[in-house]
Amino acid sequence: MTEGWAGSGHPGQGACVWTPGTRNTMNLLREVLFKQQFGNQPRVPAPYYRRKTYLCYQLKQRNDLTLDRGCFRNKKQRHAEIRFIDKINSLDLNPSQSYKIICYITWSPCPNCANELVNFITRNNHLKLEIFASRLYFHWIKSFKMGLQDLQNAGISVAVMTHTEFEDCWEQFVDNQSRPFQPWDKLEQYSASIRRRLQRILTVRSQPQSRSPASPRLPRQLQPPHFYHLSSACCLPPPTPFSFLMTPPFGSLSQAFAVPSMSLLIDPFCLFASGLLCGFPDGSDSKESACNAGDLDVIPGSGRSPGEGNG
Repeated sequence: MTEGWAGSGHPGQGACVWTPGTRNTMNLLREVLFKQQFGNQPRVPAPYYRRKTYLCYQLKQRNDLTLDRGCFRNKKQRHAEIRFIDKINSLDLNPSQSYKIICYITWSPCPNCANELVNFITRNNHLKLEIFASRLYFHWIKSFKMGLQDLQNAGISVAVMTHTEFEDCWEQFVDNQSRPFQPWDKLEQYSASIRRRLQRILTVRSQPQSRSPASPRLPRQLQPPHFYHLSSACCLPPPTPFSFLMTPPFGSLSQAFAVPSMSLLIDPFCLFASGLLCGFPDGSDSKESACNAGDLDVIPGSGRSPGEGNG
């Protein structure tokens, strides 16, 4: 009898569990499912589908002998990471021995799951956990960034899947019919882009001294010159017979001219125009400019977001 995949009622629907027995390929991930869910493309290719969270794990001893393997996906109110923790706890591993767990996951953990993983590893210091994510989940939101940073600070290795991890996942968890792994177009390019994004997230927390303090908001009288130069050009009131008696503007136009209502109405437009010309030369808004389009799972405003992954 050889080791192989066999169904088990313990993990629940949607799981693949490694048990001694005859190989049952029906419980391996289908090839199309693997490429859809583990694909690291920034946008879902046509035909469009929902990206869910799948977690595949390997439990190994120090001598690299595999003791257990499994695959979980999200269920309602129970994410794949929590089901994975429940499974490992049910194995009653010997605390006097050291174990290593390698996880391949389609989406990086959400803040709640990251906290649960940190608590899990803290309680089980005989376990070493390595997480390889295909994509980053809401990587521009602070709480999700902090969750990834907390994982690293707890000694959990967090990395991005590369060709090596995709190939190993293909060989270990996919019904591949003995076919070699064929990477999709631009796999390495997407992986490198996501890896740079993750590196920026993890280095911010580990090197807080490198972050410069936020600049205080200056009064309008002390705004950079390009603001009030353009403002003066836009908001100068029409000439009057007594214009030569007025004091040339230095700060706010409302102080220089006796027409505050007109200045207040036009000045926001001038600041907006100066922002377009000086702040965002490409014409993009602040959110899109803050997010690298190559790292995004979905371009902002497209109607599809990484929120489809967990939940």
